[in-house]
Amino acid sequence: MPPHERAEVCVGAAIFRRGRLLLLLRSPTVPFPGQWEIPGGHVEEGETLEEALIREVKEETGFDVVVGRPFHAWSYRLPSRLGRLVPTVEIDFQCRGATTSTPRLDAGEHTGFAWVLREELVRYPTAAVLDAIHRRAFASR
Repeated sequence: MPPHERAEVCVGAAIFRRGRLLLLLRSPTVPFPGQWEIPGGHVEEGETLEEALIREVKEETGFDVVVGRPFHAWSYRLPSRLGRLVPTVEIDFQCRGATTSTPRLDAGEHTGFAWVLREELVRYPTAAVLDAIHRRAFASR
């Protein structure tokens, strides 16, 4: 990354219910459309990683979570709305909380959800790097 480029910071939440990982289906109007992913998003200026993750999970699912330990970190280039690739660093955390209700999705970001067992991951198409995150979430439990 050139010295003048700044990286965006993102966070992701591995949320489990009865041994199943929550995956969300990305909307057709966002980057990586039709991909399954864990909840998460961008850290806003002035937020800690934990604050950002609590906010993002609430916005994307309606769930209140407690942020646990990190299980994965990676860097990539995320397409912006203007089509340029933005350097991004993401840290993914194990989370726990009340997940007995159905997630309330923001249709602009996600159009579906599933509670998935490890052996069911193959039925939820996603990019190879996202699949690796899902598998690491199970391995780190």
